[in-house]
Amino acid sequence: MSINNSDRRARELYVTPKGEALWRRLRAKSSVANAKILALLAPHERELFSDPLIRVIQGNWSHARPG
Repeated sequence: MSINNSDRRARELYVTPKGEALWRRLRAKSSVANAKILALLAPHERELFSDPLIRVIQGNWSHARPG
């Protein structure tokens, strides 16, 4: 953690190499799981399903991420 030079009140966090490796492993597993779940849909149906879902998540981000 370090102090932000342009705003001394802010702190900056960085992911360690170990954390980065963990994130890569989890992301790969998540991608495989998502592909299995969506496999029942045709490619165009996946897009039709995913686009509004992503908008709903992004539109409510402030409610899911306090602070």
